[in-house]
Amino acid sequence: MSSKIDEITNRLNYLKETKTLLKETILANGGIVADDEFRGYVGSINDLLDDAGDWVAFIEQKSGLIDSLPESITSIGAGVFSGKRNLVISEIPKNVVSIESGAFADCTSLTEITFKGTPDSIAADAFSGCTNLATINVPWSQGKIINAPWGANNAIINYDQISLSEEASKAWADVFKSIEAGTYATDYSLGYYIPLDLGSEGVMNMQIIAFDTDELADGSGKAPITWASLYALNTGHQMNPQDSNGIEGTGGNGGWEKSDMRVYLKNTIKPRIPSEIRTKIREVIKIQSNYPIATQTTIDDVWIPSAREVFGTITTVTNGSISGIDEINASEVNGVVYSNFFIDNNNRRKANLDKTKTWWYLRTAASSTEFSRVEDNGTCGTAVSTAKNGVVLCFCT
Repeated sequence: MSSKIDEITNRLNYLKETKTLLKETILANGGIVADDEFRGYVGSINDLLDDAGDWVAFIEQKSGLIDSLPESITSIGAGVFSGKRNLVISEIPKNVVSIESGAFADCTSLTEITFKGTPDSIAADAFSGCTNLATINVPWSQGKIINAPWGANNAIINYDQISLSEEASKAWADVFKSIEAGTYATDYSLGYYIPLDLGSEGVMNMQIIAFDTDELADGSGKAPITWASLYALNTGHQMNPQDSNGIEGTGGNGGWEKSDMRVYLKNTIKPRIPSEIRTKIREVIKIQSNYPIATQTTIDDVWIPSAREVFGTITTVTNGSISGIDEINASEVNGVVYSNFFIDNNNRRKANLDKTKTWWYLRTAASSTEFSRVEDNGTCGTAVSTAKNGVVLCFCT
């Protein structure tokens, strides 16, 4: 083994930048890796072969169960282990800084993974199809790395909870500093989220859904960041407590402006937001359809999204679905659209904190008795105003 290691080490010093020759070198020295398996992996570690012993050990394991990864690895490339049922690792080495798209896709032998370090990034689908992966243990706090659970939809993530509140407070403070410095759009990205403790409503992950999009009510320009809760609040709520009797605040009459939901968010939910965050929330102009008047404009600090904001220039909602694209809903052709975030039905689906899918209300009045909502499959529908549906909290900072 030592002569093999020495030979490979000597040649790697000369050949490590040449992937084709590197592959031939390894294969000529006892590696039994098929071309299609080898290429993706070497593409991400060809500059990291400073520990030939670890590398050779890894290559030789490819003929049987792969139960560990070498500590020298700092990145795991796209699709490297895709479909490998002989992959039974339980740890991601501490030096790994990035895990790319589909790196562990369909590795059904994975059951529990522990990260020994904190990567800079993990692709949203890094563990897609890992149906038996039940637990992911990480040494960072919730919200630090976006896209969790990174495609492992059956997994429970065990975060480091020791300093969650302290880290969350610091994360919010860092965001506010970034806004003051004007660097927020480059310092952060869509999908980044930070925990927000709302007491009995649970710890919500507030997620960035837009930059420089909502008009500030004071006329000073655009709100730097728009946030929406990653999950629905712990408690569902009705849009109005009574069905339509023609009076504002019943059914869909009076729309969002006169709704019980708007009062609930302002008087019950907003006071639960920690003061250091609540004082940074900015009032913005919101536009939505009303009943019976077509368009309604309000000034809000906390709100739920409208149909236009979630679905774009939507068409008329009829019997729980959107009608033909030529029948534009005239009441919501104006207003912002969070099109860079809500890109498809999958992005529009929400769950409760217990991870069960839920319907969630939109502030768009659909009729004298109904408001629009997002169905549990991500499509647009409607619900009678007295039904208790999910609540997705939004605000701007």
